[in-house]
Amino acid sequence: MKKTVAIGLLLTFSSFTHTMEIKKVDTHNSTVIEIIEKNNFNVSILKKASSSDGSMVVTLDSRGYISLWDGKTGSSLDLFMTKYVDKNNQVSSIGFNNEETKVLVTTSTGVTEHEIVNFKVLKKIKEINNYLSFKRKSQSSDGSKIVTFDCKGRVALWDGQTGAPLDPFMGHFWISLEEIPSVTFNKEGTTVIVRTSKKTEVLEIINPAALKNIREYRPFYYVKKVKVVMDRRLSL
Repeated sequence: MKKTVAIGLLLTFSSFTHTMEIKKVDTHNSTVIEIIEKNNFNVSILKKASSSDGSMVVTLDSRGYISLWDGKTGSSLDLFMTKYVDKNNQVSSIGFNNEETKVLVTTSTGVTEHEIVNFKVLKKIKEINNYLSFKRKSQSSDGSKIVTFDCKGRVALWDGQTGAPLDPFMGHFWISLEEIPSVTFNKEGTTVIVRTSKKTEVLEIINPAALKNIREYRPFYYVKKVKVVMDRRLSL
């Protein structure tokens, strides 16, 4: 009888403790959301999702911006990750992939993946560009390079460890954001693949040291570089 009572009390205490732990986690998450909303007082948070370990929170606001936040402090990791403004392609849900290396955005046309890149390096790159908004970005598999597509249509290449420019004018596309679904690296990390609504373009990664020397003589070297690459392909 005494053993039965003791076991019952132990189970009750264990259940009570577990309930308290869950409540504590929920309170913590609520506090983080409050911090995020406070920092975005002029907009409304329409959708939000947390990573499985609680380290990241992704939000969609009333302006259409998808943003990434620190799940513990509420500080910004990637304030303008991407933007959805097409009323005919409304966002129905946001979340993370199983590996939590990408943010998944579900719309009426399907699921779009947005890669999560090194936060500290991305911050340095944004500082160099006066916090210019990057609409698309990706990191090479070995982490050595980051490619960005900004709001001015420019594709640029950066050092994945320091944020230093490797090729700040890799290419340029005079089309809207919606027409460029992805900017990624190939598996070897030797080319950048730009997929548009009409075609796929492959941009070769040229030796950064050589490009630096060329830039000293030709400020608009990237226009010539694309032409040379195209001519070389035609001659093969």
